[in-house]
Amino acid sequence: MILESERHQASDAVRKELAAVRNESETLLYTTEGALEGYQDVVDPETIQAARESCARLRLLIEQNQDVAQVRAGYQELEAVAFALAEKLYGAT
Repeated sequence: MILESERHQASDAVRKELAAVRNESETLLYTTEGALEGYQDVVDPETIQAARESCARLRLLIEQNQDVAQVRAGYQELEAVAFALAEKLYGAT
């Protein structure tokens, strides 16, 4: 029984990490999409479009149940776009 649990330990860790990355991604998607709706008249259209495209890519990765590395890469891409969006928002207000 102990050997069986040790064999599954690695796959359990991967599933746990994937769940955490997916949850973080969903949170970032929610906040970014909310900011896009609320401030689309303040930020230039190119930044809005880049953010929407990054959101779509990350959402697709999540829906396709991609591996941890791909979802994390999509998260980091959207995070960078969201930071640029925030910089433009705070610079414009």
